[in-house]
Amino acid sequence: MKKNIIILILLVSGIITVEAQHDFKINILGLTYKNFSGSYEYVLNKKSGVNITGGYFTTPKILKGLIRTAYSASGIALEYRYYFNNSDNNATGFWVSPYLKYSGKKYKSIPADVSRDSTNVDIPITDYLSQKSTIGGAMGVKFAVGNMIIIGAYFGIGRAVFSKETASNHNLTKDQLDFLKKLDSNWQLRIGINLGFRLWRE
Repeated sequence: MKKNIIILILLVSGIITVEAQHDFKINILGLTYKNFSGSYEYVLNKKSGVNITGGYFTTPKILKGLIRTAYSASGIALEYRYYFNNSDNNATGFWVSPYLKYSGKKYKSIPADVSRDSTNVDIPITDYLSQKSTIGGAMGVKFAVGNMIIIGAYFGIGRAVFSKETASNHNLTKDQLDFLKKLDSNWQLRIGINLGFRLWRE
């Protein structure tokens, strides 16, 4: 995963030297539930752009109480956006996109007795890693304020076409493994409210 992030940084560093329009955004909605993500969009023309998103998520306390476990996750998504734009402003308005996403999720803890409803149980640390490659679709809207400030929102849904689970802790019981697999759905949602800035290179 770290290698993928380094490659992504080098790619973006090379792209921003090219004459073009570049949009940099962060997901401010995600900050409310410990989803730290940012994106870079290379605008191809008035109607289209290529968007790369990277993010990191860690379980907030309220969710940990609901699902009775905790995990951290990271991922990279690549999408091609088509804008239904009738204005003179490049790559703004309503858009749709197909996307590809790679994500990894590592569970930090699990109830010792998964058959109990109470959260007041001993929770051992485990080493259960889930990796998924997902294909999906998204839609959203983006506005430029003063042709510099970027505001937008999006929603997407995808399904994993490749999934791999690795449990290095061989002391996990079958019930515990089944408990984790039920939480680890192949369906994934993407949702966010973006705030950022537009950079022109001329």
